[in-house]
Order: sequence, then structure tokens, then C-alpha cells
Amino acid sequence: MRFGLRHGAVVLLVAFWGCVSPSTRVPDPDPPSLVQQVDEARDLVRRGQVEAARALLESLLARAPRSVAVHRALQNLRMAGHEREDLAREYRGLCAAAPRDPLWHYLYGRLLHRVEDQRVEFKRARDLAPDWVWGVYGMAWTELAEGRPARALPYIDAALELDPRHALAHQLKGRALAALQDFDLAEVELRYAARLDRLSSAQAWVALAGISEARGERLSEFEALSQALDVAPEDEGVVERLLDWLADSDSRAMRLLARDRLERYVEEWPDVGPAPRVRARLSRVVRDRREELARLRAVVEKGVVTPDISRQLRGLVAEREPGACSLWVRALGVPATELAPGPARIVRCLASPAEAEAVPLALWLQFLDRAGWQEEALDLVRALPQSAVDDAAHEVVRALRSHLRALSKLELFADEVEAGLHPGAGSDLGIFMRAMGRIVAKETGEKLGNDEPLRSFPFVGEILDSSRRPAGSLNAYLGRHGQVMFAGRLAGGMSQALLMNVVKGPLEERPEGWPDERGIRGWVGEAVRIRPKEDLFGESAGRALLRSYYLDLDVLRPWAGRLSRDVQALTARQRQRLEATQGLEAHGGRERQSVALPLDAAMALRWRAFQLHGRLPVVENVHAHEVGHLFDALEFLPLGDHILSNLLLALQGGFTAEGIMSYLEESAEAHALVHGVSPHLVLAEMVAALPRTAEVGPHSRGYRRLLERFLAELDRRLDEFPSLRKDRTLLHQLHRLSEDEIRDVASALD
Repeated sequence: MRFGLRHGAVVLLVAFWGCVSPSTRVPDPDPPSLVQQVDEARDLVRRGQVEAARALLESLLARAPRSVAVHRALQNLRMAGHEREDLAREYRGLCAAAPRDPLWHYLYGRLLHRVEDQRVEFKRARDLAPDWVWGVYGMAWTELAEGRPARALPYIDAALELDPRHALAHQLKGRALAALQDFDLAEVELRYAARLDRLSSAQAWVALAGISEARGERLSEFEALSQALDVAPEDEGVVERLLDWLADSDSRAMRLLARDRLERYVEEWPDVGPAPRVRARLSRVVRDRREELARLRAVVEKGVVTPDISRQLRGLVAEREPGACSLWVRALGVPATELAPGPARIVRCLASPAEAEAVPLALWLQFLDRAGWQEEALDLVRALPQSAVDDAAHEVVRALRSHLRALSKLELFADEVEAGLHPGAGSDLGIFMRAMGRIVAKETGEKLGNDEPLRSFPFVGEILDSSRRPAGSLNAYLGRHGQVMFAGRLAGGMSQALLMNVVKGPLEERPEGWPDERGIRGWVGEAVRIRPKEDLFGESAGRALLRSYYLDLDVLRPWAGRLSRDVQALTARQRQRLEATQGLEAHGGRERQSVALPLDAAMALRWRAFQLHGRLPVVENVHAHEVGHLFDALEFLPLGDHILSNLLLALQGGFTAEGIMSYLEESAEAHALVHGVSPHLVLAEMVAALPRTAEVGPHSRGYRRLLERFLAELDRRLDEFPSLRKDRTLLHQLHRLSEDEIRDVASALD
């Protein structure tokens, strides 16, 4: 009440002066020094120091009683304190005392609830002073508020003619253009408005978020909402949108970003606006871990292992729950003994909860970070009481959160590139990688030199995490956090970069060179046992395997389980039919090499592999395929040292990205056919990958070409294999060959 009386006394004195003046008074523009002090007061309000802001604005009002900026700031402050009705009564009295003063009509209009009543007051202000920018602005605001953006634009343009640097007019123009679907011009206006007046830019950022949402640019939408929250932490609408992301978004990256932003929000503004409610929504429900482990054990014992179940188990492992590690290993189908001899302490800790408990929290979090388990590490911290998280652990948590923000933004950006929303980055791998580097630098402070590992030669499938990975590169950074970047080019020229979690986890260092097949297989095998996790981009990252040499066990293991269940579900009659099949009738070599009707042939090969091994060794075969890529990397990378071999490869592929990739996939699959655990299963996947109509994708093209070469060689040497009939298609008799016979034919294909 004291504040309202003092404010009213000042403006009543000004109103009296206006009454005795014979002419209409137009307020003079506010001097920059006054605007700066008003901004200081608004910043105090933003930081929750309301009384200090009131005192400052009150003193400014006494010095400049006709300042629009001071009056608006005071009105906003008092309306936030639920004094709107008192304010309306005061300013209505001012209008009655000075009916020809446009200032009071404009300020009174701001306080009214109904848009039509506001229009009346704003029109009076404009009629009294046609060249006063705020009266014209008020008319534009009412038009837009009533859903008539086209009618608002002439008023806005008139206001900008009177004051080209009027931030709110530019903001209003941007919102009007956005409503008219002119997003490009709208974005220009809104960003300019935000630069002119940061503290009034919340609505500009909200409008920019709406534009990004309409375009499908989720990363830009998040950045705009984050900026809006910085400017107006009390804005309930922005907070609700982030909470909606957290609860309902189908994108894991968006959920991670929303959670991180809201957690930082309640830390920075613990008592402002909706922060207490947000804190309650973010609070983690303490669960009975033993009950959860028992539930997961029951599911695993039924043979149901999905990536989600594997991740839940990893969370329990990270929280050092006894028994979780052994169950997790069992779910993946990896013998527990294979984990013990790992080269890093975290592997021993995973297998020994007692030893894990003895590790300091900060060191344990660093272990999890190096293994790529940043989410699990943060979940562990959230489950602990604050007293258990010391300063060293807090430092690690800050680094984990900045890294997860970077990963999530990389994922959203790559999704947008794949959707064609960034044509420059989609057609130029260098632009793409520089943009990725800027995202990491912004979030983590790491200055990355991203150009060095890139080449402009049309070699696709270049592994950026090569043995020549330069210090300071994007992958040098990612490698410290258990991730790797694979980049290549897709058909049509679009760049593709797949961010993946590295299964090698906390290996201390990478071996120098690749001496022989046994050495590579041993190293990759050891790496696989240490760090299984899904790739960050999920199915878009190659579905079943990480093409950066590493295996995605969380996908491959369930995939192998599904194939095994399909085979085991065969009835005795179906199995007998598959074993007895001799293919289609064929006359001559061309018909014998036909690849028609491949599905039965693929199932027969899988059934034969299951008979020989008692399971389907999918992981081992994909492992052999990836080792094939390793050997190709030795032959083709770095490009500068292997120009001739790359020229020949490009010539084979017709100098197209898809063509070159198909030959690389053919080469890797040929390696798997010779060195894989089950050549029958390799053939089964080649047969199953045959397209039913036209050839699609580099894998299908490469596998089909390899299969046709295999059938041609088999037909040429048909007399060596008495189990095969010459009058039947070879494709449907492949299951009759022994593993050594398949390897022998495949070895002759080079």
C-alpha cells in the first residue's frame, strides 16, 4: 500500500501539470542512461530482489515522472504482485484528470482485461498523438491479440517508422509474420528484437521456439526455450513446455536436454516462480532396487531381453547393486568369466560390488564416464543424499552434464541433417563436422580441430576414429567419454555421421597397428566384452552393428535371440522339409545360380547353423564382418598413403558413394564368410538381405554381388561337392555344404 500511495502521488502531480497545460503532451523519449537504470531494476526483479527493484524504480519515477519505460516496469512489477485492479483504478483517475494526455490512456489501456477495452484507450492515445510510437504500438498489439496479424502489420510498420529501434515493435512484427507463416522474415525480426532489448525478449524467444517447432528443428526449439527461461525464469509457459518434453517426448535426446535444463533452472532459481513445483516433478522416486532386480531376473529367465531391459540392468550395475552385474552379463549371453581379465579396474568393479563400494564416488563416476555410461552415472548421483556427493564428485557431475548436453544436441542436429533441414551440412561433410565441433565447444569449452580427419575424396565409410586420430579432433574428445564418430556419405550426396558408444570402454590405450588376423580378433573380442551399450542414434546407426568396428551387443544379442526363437519354433515337419529341400528345378548353370525365392533358403541355412552350434552365433559373425572393415581400413586409409587403391575402389563403385560402399560391404562380408564362426549363418544373412524387387542400399548390393560370385564359383566346382544336385538351384542346397566346404569356396573368390 505504501508503494502504491507514493507511486500515485508522483503521477497525480504530473497529471495536474498536464491538466493545466493547454495542449496535448507527448512524452519525450527516454534518455539512454534512464533506460539502463530501468534495465538494472528489471534484472533485480528477474533475480527475485523485488524490494530493491521497487526502491530503484520509485526513485527513477520521482526523477522522470513521464517516462514510459519506468511506468511500464512499475506496472509489470505490481501486476506480478496481484495489484492489477489497484493499478487500473489509479490510472483511470489519471486519465480523468488529464483526458488529453496520451501517456495515461496508453498506460491505462495496458491494465485492462478485455482487448476491446484496450483498443479504445490505445486509439485515444493514437488520436491524441498520431506521431507517438507507443499509441501506434498499442493499436498493433490489439490487432495481433485478436488474431489479425495482417491488419497489425501496417500499424507495426508505422511504429517502426517513428522509432526504427523499438524492440517491442520488432518483436510484434516477428510474431505477426510468424502467424502468417513467413518464418524467414519473422526469425530476422525476432532475433533483432532480442538483441535490442534482452530483458524483454522472452516472448521473442518463445515465438522463435514456435517457428523451430513448425520447421521440425528441435535443437533450435530447445535453444530458444532455454533462452526464454534465462530471460524470464518466472514464465510458467516455458517451464511447462520443458516439462512436457521431459514427460512425453519420443526423443531420448530431447528428454535428456529438458531434464538437464530444468535441473539447472531449479539450482539457479530455487525460489522463483514455478521452481518449487519443478523440483517436485524432478525428484527421483526412491525405489526398492532388490525388488527391481528380482523383476528383471524373472524377465531375463524367460529369455526376453530388450535394449530397454539391458539399460535398466546397466543402471543397477552403475549403482553397484549386488547381483546386477552377473544378471546383466547373463542377459547379454556373455560368460561372466570373460569379464574378469579386463584391462581396466572398472571391469573388476563391475564383477565385484564389494570392490566397487570401496571406490571413491568421484573416481567411480569417472569410470562410468569413460565407459560411456553418463546417464547411469547421473542417475546414481540423483539417488544419493546430497551429503554423500563431495566437491570432487560435483566437479565430475558438472562435466558429465555438459557432455550429455553435447551428445544430445549432436543427436538432434544429425537427425535434422538427415531430414534435410540443413542443406549445407547435408551435402558437405566438412561443414557438418565443423557444426558438430561448434556444438561440443559451446557446451564443454573444448576447442576441436575437426577438419584434419576429413577428406574430400569420394571414399565413403571413412572411420574418423582411425589409428591416426589426431589430438584435438572430435573423436579424440569423444573417445575420452566412451564414444566414437563414424562419418560417411549416403546416396544423393547427403552426409551421415553416426555417434556411437564405444564398446571398448575404459581401455587404457589403443594398440599400435594391426599385425595379423589373430591379433585383431583378440583385441576386438576383448573390447566387446568390456563395453556393450546401444548406439546413441538407435536404429538409424546401422540397426544391428556399430560400423566403427565395434559391436552393439544390446541390439545384437536380442536380435540373435529373436532369430534363435524363430528357428526353435519350427515344427518337426518344417525342419524335415527344410533339411530335405533340394531347390527348384534347374536346367543349366544360369538356372542353377538363380537367387529366386530366397526366404526358405535363408531359414534352412539358419537351421543348419543352429544344428551345428546349438545356437546362432550372430555376434561372432558380425564381429568377423567388422574385422573385415578393419583390414579394409589398413588397405585404404589414410587416403593420402593409398591413392591408387582408392582410385581403383572409386572406379569399381562408379565414383558414387553408394557404389563404393557396396564394395566395402562385400569385402567385409567375404571376410566374415571365411573367418566367421558359422559360415552357414553368414550365407543365411546374405540370402535374407536379397531385395525382393530392385536392389536397394549398399549392403544389399554388396551381399547380392558376393552371393552371385559364390554361386558362380560353386557351380564351376560342382563336381567337387557330391551332396549337391546339378538339376536343382544351388541357393536352396547351400545348407547341404559343410562349414569347411563353404570356407573353401569363399577363399577362392579373391
